[in-house]
Amino acid sequence: QLQPGQVTENVTVNETTTPVQTSSAAQAGTITGTQVRELELNNRNFEQLVTLQPGVTSGLPDIVGFGISNTSSVAVNGARTGANNWTVDGADVNDSGSNLTLLNVPSVDAIQEFTLQRSTYDAQYGRSGGGQILVATKSGTSEFHGDAYEFVRNDYFNANDFFANSAGTPRAPERYNNFGFTIGGPLFVPKLYKKSESKTFFFWSEEWRKEHLPSTYVLNVPTAAELAGSFPGVTLNPASAPAGCITNTAAGGQINPACFSHNATAYIANVYSKFPANAAGGNEYITNVVGLNNYRQDLVRLDQNISDKVHIFGRFMQDRVPTTEPGGLFAGAGFPGISSTATNAPGKNVVANVSWTLSPTVVNETAFNYSWGAINSNITGIINSPAFVSALSGGLPYGDPYGRIPGLTLSGFTGVGIPVSPYFERNIDKNLFDNFSKVLGSHAIRAGISVQWMAKTENAVNPTNGSFTFNRGNGNPAFANFLLGNASLFSQSSRDIIPHLNYFNLEAYIQDDWKVTRKLTLNLGMRYSFFPAPSDSNNVLNNFDPLLFNPALVPAIDPATGNFLPGQAVIPATYTNGIIFPTGAACTAAKAISSGVTCSPYGKLVNPNSNNNFGPRIGFAWDPTGKGKTAIRAGYGLYFDRTLNGIWEQNAFSDPPLVQQVQIVNTSFDRPTAGVVSVPLGPVSITATGSPTFKVPSYQDWNFSVQQQILPNTTFEIAYVGSKGTHLLGEVDANQPPLALRVADAAANVNAIRPYLGYAAFYQRDPGFNSNYNSLQVSLNRHVTEGLTLGIAYTWSRNLTNNTADRFAPIYDTYNAGLDYGPAYLNTPHIFIANYVYQLPFFRDQRGFIGHVLGGWELSGITTVQSGSSLTITQFSDPFNSFDWGVPGTYPGGIGIDYNSFLAPRADVVPGASVTGAGTVAQWMNTKAFTDAVGHFGTAGPGLILGPGEQNWDLAAIRNFKFTERFRLQFRGEFFNAFNHVNFNSVETNIDRSTFGTLNGDHLPRNIQLGAKLYF
Repeated sequence: QLQPGQVTENVTVNETTTPVQTSSAAQAGTITGTQVRELELNNRNFEQLVTLQPGVTSGLPDIVGFGISNTSSVAVNGARTGANNWTVDGADVNDSGSNLTLLNVPSVDAIQEFTLQRSTYDAQYGRSGGGQILVATKSGTSEFHGDAYEFVRNDYFNANDFFANSAGTPRAPERYNNFGFTIGGPLFVPKLYKKSESKTFFFWSEEWRKEHLPSTYVLNVPTAAELAGSFPGVTLNPASAPAGCITNTAAGGQINPACFSHNATAYIANVYSKFPANAAGGNEYITNVVGLNNYRQDLVRLDQNISDKVHIFGRFMQDRVPTTEPGGLFAGAGFPGISSTATNAPGKNVVANVSWTLSPTVVNETAFNYSWGAINSNITGIINSPAFVSALSGGLPYGDPYGRIPGLTLSGFTGVGIPVSPYFERNIDKNLFDNFSKVLGSHAIRAGISVQWMAKTENAVNPTNGSFTFNRGNGNPAFANFLLGNASLFSQSSRDIIPHLNYFNLEAYIQDDWKVTRKLTLNLGMRYSFFPAPSDSNNVLNNFDPLLFNPALVPAIDPATGNFLPGQAVIPATYTNGIIFPTGAACTAAKAISSGVTCSPYGKLVNPNSNNNFGPRIGFAWDPTGKGKTAIRAGYGLYFDRTLNGIWEQNAFSDPPLVQQVQIVNTSFDRPTAGVVSVPLGPVSITATGSPTFKVPSYQDWNFSVQQQILPNTTFEIAYVGSKGTHLLGEVDANQPPLALRVADAAANVNAIRPYLGYAAFYQRDPGFNSNYNSLQVSLNRHVTEGLTLGIAYTWSRNLTNNTADRFAPIYDTYNAGLDYGPAYLNTPHIFIANYVYQLPFFRDQRGFIGHVLGGWELSGITTVQSGSSLTITQFSDPFNSFDWGVPGTYPGGIGIDYNSFLAPRADVVPGASVTGAGTVAQWMNTKAFTDAVGHFGTAGPGLILGPGEQNWDLAAIRNFKFTERFRLQFRGEFFNAFNHVNFNSVETNIDRSTFGTLNGDHLPRNIQLGAKLYF
């Protein structure tokens, strides 16, 4: 049941009944106490419960972490993973910077129930256009209740990873201890405030985790021959190095080690030599690594019944999440020990709520919520080792305040990534809302208003250390260019900058659930959402406004190199044509550096606000028999999505004049600024958000369903559910020259013919993308009948879009978004998932001696069978030679596609070839069906193939020992991937890698978790 003071009203499934929903068109489901308490959850994180319902596609890791450095990646009915709204007791716990992480995660043992509103939910719910995840914590009762528990894992219990086992690598070491307690009951003072008269109730939860988190890293590294300068079967370009450095024979090309770049030698000694390629002659190095997590959470809740009509409650929750990251924070599977970091991600959440029954037909609820989250991360690897730094030659344009080595991007290989560290982030959310409800005859009317004040500050972790990029080109493979020191690109930022954004949400709604007849209910609602652009307390926020770009102020660009011609008053560091700053102190400070800065026409903001965000909600529920056993339902709703605020921060992170950048194409690894006085620097990239016609992203949801009670406490539902995303954010290169202009002036460097001269390629977060989702959803739910609790969900769907994410996923061609239209990256056509808890029938009540000896057994499990997700075939070679050294080609200067780590060019499909392959580890798809695209956009569309599917059984055997009516001891054996089925989850999709087409990653092998719980 809903606890007193819970913020929202939801369709609730209690412990003894599964009603047919005859009063609402919303597609929603509730996970109740039995499932929350008894289902096995790896790492015991409640976020996994979202995946038990239809319409949900999971991108969660096998072990779901805690803290705002862990993403909550689930897509609900085709919406993006950042379009969900997560609340605990009505309090927003979303990290507004990314919309992907949570500030707080309550203990599973502190959760009373968990509800997911998936589609056509009513006007009471807002902020986001995807799923509404509503968590209610436990409260105290008139009697004392609680539990104490401990769960353990050890690598001794686990199976080995498939790839580690194949390489002869032993199991990754794992140590896991999760322990804690909960207690709740009446609050009283002997002789002063009697227990029998108490109207005050408390609930207290404490939880700790001590974890060694294992991961298997598969790194792409050079072979021993390549480290020695030998490239069998490859002809190198002698003109790319000094005379005598390159020798070509029938066996292949050889670079004289004496000609190696000084800095390349230092990187080999400190990095690549420590990670040798496997003995099979490939380019893979496989290793097991371990991260540490020492987690603690505190939760306290007080409920007070002031009278029969007034109830108040307050709840405090805080997390502390100190961790270590072997590959570096947000850096993925980098070189362990090189980019490693240590991080803490604490969070706090406070709720104060009062509910007042004004009359038998009128209830009012008011609440104030406060959430706070942080990330504090520091480097522990050798990337800032004085010995490594001092081994490098060549001064950089700017000094690095954190003393780090330059980053390294090396096409075809694992580069030396610089983690997001040192990094310090703060996220604050304050929310005041009021909900009013009135029953007026056959109308149940609700209305409310919500105001949120939010703040976000973090340092940019700009590449003040600099970064070198080495691509295939100049007649050489990428690693040969690395050895010779022929960098395709060097870039560096002058400073690490810290914005402090302030913003708010204002929303209001009215909802009428009108029972037209005994059999028919209409749901009619409207919600208004005002999500203005942020302001900045630190006066560093800026944007690029194309309407304010002045062609008369463009610099002179060398058509041969694309760099600024020397001798001009304007240089890249202070070129600010079209860049705007908020009026007042921010604009004044920026103008003092560069007179080209323009004060924003939007006052303190750098974007116009979108005000016409009215979202209607309409639906019906019809009970054709009037017996409450059948419901035919349909609905439609328009939902607006609060834009992640990180997209504005990133403007301030990188744009001139406050942040000055250097980008030098085709330069030396050892001396990137050699002859800096006489060699002009190249145009810089900037970041922009939106446009003068900025729109708030939105989703339209619709569904039609039939729900039927087929057995007591058992319902079956079949539904068509669809959605359409509009004005979705995505990245475009706003400075890409049109193809016609590129062909007409093929001899010129691309920077000389861009639309906004003086800038290189730059990304604009543009609300011009869309998505569509259609699905058949089938579910069956049974609650605690004859000892069985059961939930089954099946989804058959197709999710299409022309951009998959708000940022870091630029489209291929700015002028033709249709080239990117295809299956979304989480498009998973078939998903079947079942969860079950079964109390075995024999001696269930544990009466008598035999009952205590043989009774008390339970089985529980989560079974997942699903198809793979969509994959796109890419290539390392640049089809347009965007950073080419001038070797003659179809387009010597490129066409302006910003070829980088976020945008890998797509390959060609061989005409008439089938992409379907053997489906084996060695060849998942037909690798001969693809070839490099040269001089044109690749014909392999996005999401062309499906990756491997998943068949997974998580099972638990549970034994309960009932001592008295009040005390019960439970032992649990939890088996994740119980049958140790290898579930591959990664395919090498780049045709230029030697491992193209092979399966190179998998989900966890069998893991066993043992637990004990004492209930009282």
